[in-house]
Amino acid sequence: MKPIEAVPRFQEVLSDYPTLDKAAFAVAAESNVGKETLKRAYHRHRTDAGHVHGNSTLTAQQDATLVGVVQAFSINNLPMSTRQIADLVQTHWRKGVSLDWVQRWVGAHRRLLSLRACTALADKRAGPQVVCDVQAFCGELELFLTEHSFLPDAVFNYDETRVVQRGGRLTTHRVEAVFKDRDNAVSTRHNTLASLLTFVAASGTVFFSVYELKAKFGDGTSATFNFSMEKAPTTTRSAWPRFFCWNDTGYLNAVTFRSVVDHFAAEWTVRNPGRQALLFGDRLGRHMQVATIQAALNKGCFLFYLPPNSSHINQPLDEAPFANQKSITVSRSEQGNMDAVLTGTSARDTLLHCAYWAERHSSTPAAIKGAFLRLGLWPFNSAVMLARTSLALGRGPPCESIHGDARDAAAVVIRQATERVADVNKRAVRGKAVVERNILQSPQSLLDMDAAEKAAQARRAAVRARAAAEMEAKRAAREVHAAEKVVARANNTCRVCRTRVRRGGES
Repeated sequence: MKPIEAVPRFQEVLSDYPTLDKAAFAVAAESNVGKETLKRAYHRHRTDAGHVHGNSTLTAQQDATLVGVVQAFSINNLPMSTRQIADLVQTHWRKGVSLDWVQRWVGAHRRLLSLRACTALADKRAGPQVVCDVQAFCGELELFLTEHSFLPDAVFNYDETRVVQRGGRLTTHRVEAVFKDRDNAVSTRHNTLASLLTFVAASGTVFFSVYELKAKFGDGTSATFNFSMEKAPTTTRSAWPRFFCWNDTGYLNAVTFRSVVDHFAAEWTVRNPGRQALLFGDRLGRHMQVATIQAALNKGCFLFYLPPNSSHINQPLDEAPFANQKSITVSRSEQGNMDAVLTGTSARDTLLHCAYWAERHSSTPAAIKGAFLRLGLWPFNSAVMLARTSLALGRGPPCESIHGDARDAAAVVIRQATERVADVNKRAVRGKAVVERNILQSPQSLLDMDAAEKAAQARRAAVRARAAAEMEAKRAAREVHAAEKVVARANNTCRVCRTRVRRGGES
């Protein structure tokens, strides 16, 4: 945790301790920061929502409100334009700003505004049930840790990610065909090459990683596959084993995961005989097979599953390690594909080699240990985990003044969008016309054809209405006739036997 993040907690408990040093010592131990560092952060902290220059156009509260509104639209994949931000400042706070001012303001807050979801989260990932599940998870883990103790090198997180070529630019993958003189160029955007399953420890080390690749097995149990891998680097304390596995889909399944867990348990037993290990992973069906869990328990490995629908918040690997890896993989892959195009060589294995390189340079001890610490998973801190979950779901600590102002500002943006749509609809004339190719049409001729089409539609609707009325009348007449037949049959039934109908009577 950063020292500035522990300042609010320090301010809360300050009145509970007789001196500043004792309060700082207690909060520093709780937040895993230095006491002197926390005191400096406290003295530098401003309690008035930030300090701004006297010539600033917006106050500190207005600036925070504007940041929150732009973030809210951006995180829902609806980024506001420069003109919209300027109109919002003018309408909501009566302060005229130029487009250049807005561009400078966005540049100054680039780090806070560069939040964008690739796809909107499903309701189950953003509902209040997620917080309840995290609370239950924290209670279970606290109860478990009262009876078991683990060192950081025995606490692991495993997760699966995709090695995929994606990004804003369309890359070209040159595939060499043996029977042709020139290469074939095919698109590889959003093309999944492999799945990577990585085991990392809270101490900052990588236990091992597994690449899941796709192969065509058909009806048999074996297949021929042209593999490509980097030469093993010089063995150092920072190196880790890398394994490969093939199946029909290229994705991890229950059978493959069982093999991976068995291999982990065997390796752990050899490296650390007599010690137990704690593994955190996603709550997936292929991870929760009874046979897999039982086999791991028999070798002293406890499989603990993160709360459902919250792995994007509480998964250490999803934080810095995988984020850095995907960024490095994409950038180096684009460069490798361009180099292959310029040199006329094959880039069949460029993406895979870039994934190897990115894995080594993204899974650093600092990134791994920082992810575990920031997420509160290890050392386990339920307060940090619950606070992160609440904040990620928009249920952070209340700040009514800013929240209320932000709601009003967001309502202004939505109202302005509604007004612009209504204005466009007033000025727009829409219709339907039958046109011929390469023939010029005047606006009046288009309107005439639209009027003729609407008149024809009205006539057809009238014909359909008359037909429907006639059918309804016939149906009513049939019902009346059927009722009359029932009455006549009852009147002609013999009053003695109650079964025979008088001959000659209508039945």
